[in-house]
Amino acid sequence: MIKSAVGTKHPPSEDGESEGWSPNRTPNRPTKRREVYKPFPDAVRSEEEFVKDWGITPDEEDKRLADLRRVVEQATGTLRPIFDDLYMRRFLRARGHDVAEAKKMFMRHLKWRQEYGCDGVLEDFVFEERDAVLTIYPQGYHKTDRLGRPIYIQHLGQVDLRKLTAITSEDRMIRFHVQEYERALKYIFPGCSVVAGRAVTQTLAIVDLKGVGLRHLAGDTKRILGDIVRIDSDNYPETLGNTVIINAPGVFKLLWNIVKPMLDTRTQAKIHVASSNYMPDLLKWVDEDSIPAYLGGKSKGSLVDDIGPWQDPAVIAAVERMIASRDGLVSPGSHPRSESQDETSPKGDA
Repeated sequence: MIKSAVGTKHPPSEDGESEGWSPNRTPNRPTKRREVYKPFPDAVRSEEEFVKDWGITPDEEDKRLADLRRVVEQATGTLRPIFDDLYMRRFLRARGHDVAEAKKMFMRHLKWRQEYGCDGVLEDFVFEERDAVLTIYPQGYHKTDRLGRPIYIQHLGQVDLRKLTAITSEDRMIRFHVQEYERALKYIFPGCSVVAGRAVTQTLAIVDLKGVGLRHLAGDTKRILGDIVRIDSDNYPETLGNTVIINAPGVFKLLWNIVKPMLDTRTQAKIHVASSNYMPDLLKWVDEDSIPAYLGGKSKGSLVDDIGPWQDPAVIAAVERMIASRDGLVSPGSHPRSESQDETSPKGDA
């Protein structure tokens, strides 16, 4: 398990769960194991639904995935175990199962990983200013939704770039963002998978636009957010399952109604702009106990706490066994297919 080079301790949250563990945090005590840590059978969808989502059968996807691995390894040699089928499948899907285009995307990604130093970002980068940054730009993981996916919450309207640059640099903010993605791939998604009883590779995002104004849509703020979006789309594709946008100002809703018809149906289906009374929309995806109290739910933990199954000691141990097995024993192709339903449709709650 990764330990922070800086031993920062914080009290547990009011609902009895620890503040959480991350590369930049050391937990005070183990996170309480919650009763909802059980498989999510309703998340499994049929082959017919898979074909409707992707336009090809699961068997055909597996064939193209094998083709992608073959052509990539012809260029690079045998890939390291980290680049398993779950990892490469995301790039294949991001390019509409076009093997040639997926290869180009994946090769660019490998080059970027090497240049950016992604292999060492979890162990070597310590973001001491994490808690201070999260008070100015609240963002982070908080529990799981009804499909077992980690919930990622962002409050874009609270971003104050002037205050942020007073305590950190643009480069460190972006490096922390990359570190969080690497943590999600290595620990958070696998931890959620252990609990869900199936492969979980996507998040549910809750984006709060309360307070968003012109200052967020221009200048350095727009540029930095644009840089982050490009990193995400180029290097962490198909990790976003659904997005629920809350507290959207009227001008955003107007723009969304203009832009929405220009998007493909899959993208449209992933994004939902909630009404001013957003709780019924959130409850389609998330149990009330997993929604922070400040958003109207019953969870008293904060985004700083990083609460989720990935903090449970038993889950952490299971994930570490999976990593050891993958790196030493498991051959490519032995991992379960990720979210055949694309993790975008809760059953019985829509």
